Amino acid sequence: MFDLICIFTTGGIVVWFKSFCTISLDLMNLLVKSVLLEEKTSMSQFVHQNYVFKWRLANQEKLIFAVVYQEVLQLAFVDEYLDILRDHYLKHAFPRFTIRDGLYADIPSYDEGGNEVMRKWQVKKDEKETGSPMRQFQSTTKGKKIVEDQKK
Repeated sequence: MFDLICIFTTGGIVVWFKSFCTISLDLMNLLVKSVLLEEKTSMSQFVHQNYVFKWRLANQEKLIFAVVYQEVLQLAFVDEYLDILRDHYLKHAFPRFTIRDGLYADIPSYDEGGNEVMRKWQVKKDEKETGSPMRQFQSTTKGKKIVEDQKK
């Protein structure tokens, strides 16, 4: 799964993060230096050594939503997770920010919200991975026709 999930401002202030293993926030510094400061924001992911970085920007709010995971995992539906995280955070947490003179004076906790987003994403991911169940042959058009023919 993810090694690190992080929400930070374009000014570099980390407003929320969750680490799932021993990992340094220096990885976020690497993302900022290698991609964001060089204005390569059209990229959707960045690979460094064995880590994959994916992110979403919320330009108007000046926020960046990022995840880091190991390249060998090749996780599916990461983009959906980032979209859910961004939308949820902007709807529920960002309106509670206190900003004075352009500075973040109070940043609300987002641990419960982060857990809720993870659960929502897990349900959607599981639904997409399992798909719809296979139909029984008897419920197909051809199967129904054969059953009818056998009854005659």
